[in-house]
Amino acid sequence: VGPKVMTLMCDAKVFEVLPVKKEAKVVVSGIYITGIKSVRGGLDIPEKKKKKRFFSKKEK
Repeated sequence: VGPKVMTLMCDAKVFEVLPVKKEAKVVVSGIYITGIKSVRGGLDIPEKKKKKRFFSKKEK
């Protein structure tokens, strides 16, 4: 169809990682953004801390 500038709504989990003023390919359902496919220039997602395993102290 072609590029269009529109006002859309998005899911709460998508809103946190959606880049501002960048081009992004997203999964859209009507006017609702449900997911992100790709972002030109990369997506800056803060990494989650890994949980320590129970036996990790004994392995060292």
